[in-house]
Amino acid sequence: MTKFNYFAFFAIVAIIGFASLVVAEDTPEQVEDQLFNIEIDDDDSLIKEKQDFPSRDVDPKLMQRLKDEYEKFKMEGKEWHTFTKEEWLEKYDDFTPEELAEIDMMQEVNYNCFEDNCRIGFGKAILIIGDYTYLGRLLIERFINTGNQVWFITNTPVKNYWPDKFLSIHVVDHVDDMDKFKETLLALGWIDVVIDLEGTHPVHTSTLIETMAGRCEQLIHISSDAVFVASKSSKNQLLLEDDAVRPSEKIREALLAKHGILYHIGDARLGCEELLMKVYEDHKVPITILRVPDIIGEHEDRGYFISIFSALQRGTQIGSSTKGHKKSRSDVGILYAGDFVDAVEAAMERKSTYGKIINLAGDDALPYKEFVQLVATKMRSPPPNFEYSQKAIMPTFPAGAMDNSLAKEILEWTPTPLDVWVTKVVKWFSEDSNFYSAYESLQAKQNVQTVNDLYKENVI
Repeated sequence: MTKFNYFAFFAIVAIIGFASLVVAEDTPEQVEDQLFNIEIDDDDSLIKEKQDFPSRDVDPKLMQRLKDEYEKFKMEGKEWHTFTKEEWLEKYDDFTPEELAEIDMMQEVNYNCFEDNCRIGFGKAILIIGDYTYLGRLLIERFINTGNQVWFITNTPVKNYWPDKFLSIHVVDHVDDMDKFKETLLALGWIDVVIDLEGTHPVHTSTLIETMAGRCEQLIHISSDAVFVASKSSKNQLLLEDDAVRPSEKIREALLAKHGILYHIGDARLGCEELLMKVYEDHKVPITILRVPDIIGEHEDRGYFISIFSALQRGTQIGSSTKGHKKSRSDVGILYAGDFVDAVEAAMERKSTYGKIINLAGDDALPYKEFVQLVATKMRSPPPNFEYSQKAIMPTFPAGAMDNSLAKEILEWTPTPLDVWVTKVVKWFSEDSNFYSAYESLQAKQNVQTVNDLYKENVI
């Protein structure tokens, strides 16, 4: 593969990755039928009580006893210890029958996948669905290191990087095999927070809601700025949450002709948002929607930063064409991955986010070429070799930068300055092992040439 073709490949690889998962050419009526044909019990107590589940609240004295034991292990440099019920009895022979029943309940409800070998922990029970190697990985890292228990549902077999933590990975086709997906969800018991990174598939979203309504404290849905590609044009310089509005049929046809598969992706994501907001309005299921642009950070393996970093290292061409973008919408509103994780964590702590769509974006929207030049400066590499006949790798969706005012207000969240996080990410990728690992993950996702082949061809 030539250098020219290689970077042209990365310019479309993210689009193709999403596009292969979207069912095109559905009429608006078919999409609406597919989206809203779900059944949720109208009983308002769904969100007030954890129906059919024992309470997670335990006797304060018992909880203090278990916490004391937990602290002993932390002092010994251990974060978790696995106890069977028999081991608890050996340690404390004065448990009351009520306390033993509560321990049974805690193990059965929260840790049923471990059968008799249960871990006792004191954080939230968190379920993450979707991409494991990048955003999912960063979320897992944050949550398990702050004392939570994490379950992860992913499409493909993956390595557990944290064998000594409470992480349970389930390999399930959560896009096409809805029966297995639902079965897996039901087996998990009560979940405090569900974080859904798979926001492109209405059937997936409706199955998730049907199954988890009344079985979780909060559902956080990760959407994207793709929704604006399928929306009416906005006069706002920075796109607001309410600017994602479906256009007339005539404009819809024009957008479809202009953007093709990008329109279908945006249309599907917008459909998921509409479904979730309708469910919140009708049933008050606690739903939060976080809408994100392209996300760059450590472990990024989607081809954005990797391609720029590699081209600057080698002095090869970097596509810079933004054909199809409005001049006023040419800025790239990038989000730092660390800020994304901070925002998700902040949303988990605030009931004020229920029923809200919140744009996440950095403060420093800028043209793509300026972003590449900034990366080059941080790398201390020669000026970028821009090629105007090749498409720019970013933004994925030609929508424009989003306004982040609501996120700052409701999440009490402040994004990292662009100059600061670019320095951090350049430093991370500058380590050969990190750079190679990210490329290896990318090629595994896209099923293209091996990283070794790319090295041999002097492409990376």
